[in-house]
Amino acid sequence: MAVVGITGPIGAGKSIVADWFRDQGAEMLDADRMAHRLLEPSQPTFRRIVEAFGGDVLDDQGRIDRRRLGQAAFQCPERLQRLNGIVHPPLVKQLRERMEGFRASPSANVLAIDAALLFQWGLEQECDLVIWLDAPREVRLRRTLEHGRFDATEFERRDRLQQPLFDGAVENQSIVKINNTGTCKELIESIQTFWKRVSDNEIEKHDRAQSKERQSNRTELRGRR
Repeated sequence: MAVVGITGPIGAGKSIVADWFRDQGAEMLDADRMAHRLLEPSQPTFRRIVEAFGGDVLDDQGRIDRRRLGQAAFQCPERLQRLNGIVHPPLVKQLRERMEGFRASPSANVLAIDAALLFQWGLEQECDLVIWLDAPREVRLRRTLEHGRFDATEFERRDRLQQPLFDGAVENQSIVKINNTGTCKELIESIQTFWKRVSDNEIEKHDRAQSKERQSNRTELRGRR
């Protein structure tokens, strides 16, 4: 079994890799979708967000409009930090619980986690392999505009706040950085080797020392929480 983290800034290609892993049979955790569920009116986080950002983030049905919330939160680092302080603790708790449940399952094979903030949350230490995608800013901007996710102004605002999260990240045997400047086909070809590693349990066979270190890190993290 193996836990694979998929991370990178906006427009780097995370969704392409995540979709391909899902097609190969991996169990998927999409951090964005899990975060969206925390915005539902039935969740305790809903009330805290409305109290922090006001009724302007609500739509006509009284539900949180994610685009409005994003525009409000990404105005400055302080506001983004306020939103993250509400949403991230329960989200990371859910992710860790799912990871632990996966590792405890005798039939588990590959669990992939699509999370732009993997490094910020310290979850790379709990993954057997991390695929870190990146590309030049102009390439990521073009892709974002082509997919209609954000306009250029919103991309710049979000990218400016998120990009520093990757500045301290370092490649090693379990963290692989891919410069995704090519086509989707080229990207898929570049990750097929990593799929073979995790699906054939080569990580367990050859990285036992790192596994012990990750377990030690997980124990230490739990002790600090």
